[in-house]
Amino acid sequence: MPPRKQKALKDRRILFEKYLVDVVRLMRGRVCNEVCAFLEISASSFEGWPDQVAENPIRMTLSPTSKLYVQRKVNKVPMRNTTYVYWKGKEGLVKKRSGDKRWKSWAFCGAGVLYHTWSWTWLAVRDGYIAVFEDVSASAAKEVFLWDASTLVLKQNHLTSNPTLQIQTQAKTVHLSFDHIRQLNDFEIALQYLEKSCLYTNMGPFESTFHPRIGRAKFLVDGCHYMRGIRAGIENARNTIYIMDWWLTPDLYLERPANEASRIDVLLKKKAEDGVMIYIIVYKEVSVALTIDSSWTKDCLSGLHHNIRVLRSPDHAPGGNVPRRTCT
Repeated sequence: MPPRKQKALKDRRILFEKYLVDVVRLMRGRVCNEVCAFLEISASSFEGWPDQVAENPIRMTLSPTSKLYVQRKVNKVPMRNTTYVYWKGKEGLVKKRSGDKRWKSWAFCGAGVLYHTWSWTWLAVRDGYIAVFEDVSASAAKEVFLWDASTLVLKQNHLTSNPTLQIQTQAKTVHLSFDHIRQLNDFEIALQYLEKSCLYTNMGPFESTFHPRIGRAKFLVDGCHYMRGIRAGIENARNTIYIMDWWLTPDLYLERPANEASRIDVLLKKKAEDGVMIYIIVYKEVSVALTIDSSWTKDCLSGLHHNIRVLRSPDHAPGGNVPRRTCT
């Protein structure tokens, strides 16, 4: 490219940059849908907006692969003087409708049809999920679709209408309509990057979409290992024990061969005498339908020690379940 043309392009870029800065300054304190759509920013673009972002200014950088990343410093303990970098994603104003088909017949006599109408929404493709907002000024998402290995994206180009994308998840099917093919291609590139970078697109153990993490959780295959793990957890407790059960029998033996030391009421009483607080919630059954006798469970466990607190929930009232504070 000739040097004169390079200089002309540079001058035009500087003028355009100055124009954009002036526009952003003029719209300070106001929401302009056109400017937000052009810059692809909204109230949900930056985490912690507006309070944390005002305290810790952000910096946006463009990677060599044309991906926009947001960089901001977090000065709160324990992340003092820590730089947090995340992918901003792709945003834009698109039309959305739900459903596998455009219409569904009514159930009686085939009279009439029910249409799934299009509605304008602000769509954001983020790291690991897709969020749908009411508009650019909304900070809370109206719908969130998590991305995993079962998610499908189908591209549909119509000669007589706007191009569309169909996104199929385990929970729902969504159709997206774009004004032009260029906008569709931009979102398609963002979805492809999301599919490659998302941690949940590859199957984990036991055909799960979640990968194993380092922690104290264990895979308990049968009742023998499960009951043994419960006993070990109760015996190792030092401060508090929380138990929530549907049918808890106080004279349950946790290990075989059966011995008094492995009974759950004996274990709980011993830990309560050591000063450990024990909180138990059991299901309060409808006595006409079930005979699990949760009242006896409460009386038996509560009478062992004053550090054992038992609650039956919920209370079945004619108008529905009452607040937990009135449960017995």
